[in-house]
Amino acid sequence: MTNGRKGDRSMKARTFILGLMSVCAVELAAHDFSATVDGQRIYFNVQSEQARTAVVTYAGSIADGKEPAISGVVEIPAKVRHGKVVYEVVGIGAKAFAHAKRLKGVVLPAGMRTVGDFAFEACDSLAQVVFSGTPVTFGQGVFFRCTAIRNVTLGSDWITVNLTM
Repeated sequence: MTNGRKGDRSMKARTFILGLMSVCAVELAAHDFSATVDGQRIYFNVQSEQARTAVVTYAGSIADGKEPAISGVVEIPAKVRHGKVVYEVVGIGAKAFAHAKRLKGVVLPAGMRTVGDFAFEACDSLAQVVFSGTPVTFGQGVFFRCTAIRNVTLGSDWITVNLTM
């Protein structure tokens, strides 16, 4: 009986370690790929391989507390190439630019559909936001603690703006 219990414990230990390694690997790979746009590195996650869509995301881990290196005015591309595949950029993920203290403006492309929760949280210098195309669905707190916003431009296809206060 002793060997059976020892084998069970050994198997449970290996299963636990493999599970822990899987969680760590997921945490390390916060993005699927990156691209340099106008001299700035932007990170992306593939939303759908079949539809060839991607969303902007953050680098590293949200928990690491590092300020994103993005600065100035950033124009999110409507399409981005990764390898031989061209993806349509359809969203900005949760906390994608959170705490980017040097981000001064952002231009979202036509075709952008969603901006995730707290995507621009605490971007202290963010003063200009341009929505080029069709209306966008916003998550919670998208511009939470963005105290410098002074200019918001909406594309011609916008009919109404729904704000939840």
